[in-house]
Amino acid sequence: MKAGDRDVLRDFFRKWQEVIEEFHITPEHIYNWDEKGVMIGLTGREWVLAARDRKEAYAIQDGNRESVTVIECASQANISAFPHILPPYIISAGNTYTAANFRYLVETEYGDANILKGAVFRKSKNGYTDNKIGFDYIKWFDLQTREFADNGRIHRLALVDGHSSHLTLEIIEYCMQPHVNIHIVCLPAHSTHILQPMDVGIFGPLSRAYKKEVSAWCRDRTNGRMSFASFLLCYHRARETAITNRNVQKAFEATGLLPLNPRVVLDSRKVR
Repeated sequence: MKAGDRDVLRDFFRKWQEVIEEFHITPEHIYNWDEKGVMIGLTGREWVLAARDRKEAYAIQDGNRESVTVIECASQANISAFPHILPPYIISAGNTYTAANFRYLVETEYGDANILKGAVFRKSKNGYTDNKIGFDYIKWFDLQTREFADNGRIHRLALVDGHSSHLTLEIIEYCMQPHVNIHIVCLPAHSTHILQPMDVGIFGPLSRAYKKEVSAWCRDRTNGRMSFASFLLCYHRARETAITNRNVQKAFEATGLLPLNPRVVLDSRKVR
C-alpha cells in the first residue's frame, strides 16, 4: 500500500460495516473466495543431506509444470451445520477430462470416493478463470450456500479481489435478483496481502503443504510421474492440513474483518 492509502482502508472498513449492518449479515453468511494457481509437479526448497566433499546436491523433482487454477471459498462460521469451507472448484487447460484423471477420486482398488468430495471440475483454454467461469462459479456458490440462507431470503456477502471475472454485469445482475441476495464487496487495489483472508492465512500454509506432498510423491520410486490424477491426491492431502476451521477463523481475524477491528490492519507495518 502507498503512503496515503490509510484513508482508502478506512473507507473500505466503513463501507464493509455499512453493508453488514444494513442487510443484517451474520458471520456464517460472509464468505471470501479467491483463485490460486498451482503447478502440478513443483516442489519447494528442501534441505538435502549429502557428503561434505560434494559440491552440488539435488532433490528429486517432477518435470510436470502444467498449471491448474483452484478456487477456494470459506466463511468464518463456527457452526457445524453451515458449509463454511466449500469444496474446491478446479480449472485445468484443455477441452475434456478422462476417467484416468479421477482414478483416485472413485471407489476402486486404488481410489477413495472421499477425496475432494464435492469438488467441481471445469476446463478453460489456458487453465485460468475467465468471465464464463466466473459466472458459473457465482451460480454454483449460490447453490452451495442457498439452503443455509433460508433459500436465498437471508442476505449473503462475498468478499473478492478486483479480478474482472468477479464483477461482470452478468454476475451483478444475477446477485441482485430478489431470491438470490448476494452482495459482492470488492477489495481495494493492492490490498489483498492485508485484507483478503485467503491470502493472509490460507494460501501460504496450503502452498507449503502441497509442495511437501509433491516432494514425498517424487521421492517414492513406486510412483509414476506427477499427473493430474496424482495432483488431485496431493492437493487433497495438503488441503486437509491447511484449510481448517481454525486457520480460516484466524485468517478473518488477521484481516480485521471478523470480528471487525480495523486497527489490526491500520496499525500494521505493511501499511506505511
